[in-house]
Parts: sequence; C-alpha cells; structure tokens
Amino acid sequence: MGISNDGILVYGIDFGSADDMVGTTAALFEEGEETGDVGIEKWMSYAGGEEFWKGEPGPLVYVRHCSYDYPMFIIGFKGTVTEASRGNPSSITFPTIEPDPAPLKKFCEEHGLEYEPPRWLLCTMNG
Repeated sequence: MGISNDGILVYGIDFGSADDMVGTTAALFEEGEETGDVGIEKWMSYAGGEEFWKGEPGPLVYVRHCSYDYPMFIIGFKGTVTEASRGNPSSITFPTIEPDPAPLKKFCEEHGLEYEPPRWLLCTMNG
C-alpha cells in the first residue's frame, strides 16, 4: 500500500510547526527537545479546552496538516473545512459570508500567537 496525500481547504491562519511556537504558551508543553505532535496536541487541549476543540458551540477548529511525523497546524473556522482523499474529489461550497474573525483574533491574543487576517488555505496531509 502506498502513501496517501489528502487535500484540505480551510479558512483560517497557518501557524506552521511546533518548532514555530517558541515564545507562545505552546512552549509550555514541549517535551524535552522534542517539539512535535504530542506537545502541540497537549497545547491545543489547554488553549481552548477539550470542549472548545471537539464540541459545540466553539467557532474554531484545529486542522493538522503536512504529515503525521512532522505535523503543522492551522486554526480555522468550523464549517469551512473541506477534505479530499486521494482518488476521491470533493465539491466545494464557499460560504456567502466569511466568518467573523473576532474569535480567532481573541484566541491568538490570549495565547501569544501572532494574528493575521484569516484567508483560504489549501494544504495537504501526507500519511
């Protein structure tokens, strides 16, 4: 079986890899010299709480991309994520009104993340 590359489209902000998180509250969760997925997953749980990321009515969503071995992440808006697995195209329906950026801006301010206006991002997950 080969490696699959899946496409992901999301409206949000790309924050790069765990290595890019130095100086933010994410740095609290680095384990030794390893700053990979485990640290970021713990930070994402801390940053908004499990119910914030997995439940309702939180407007934001955590999107992991790049690869499972070297993950990068985007914080985007629920309802804007479209995924397509290799060989299975997905149709795209863009919202007629872009989400209010205020919750994302507040989240960034609270957690020491650099805010920039959200935009449509096309990325992949290799795994």
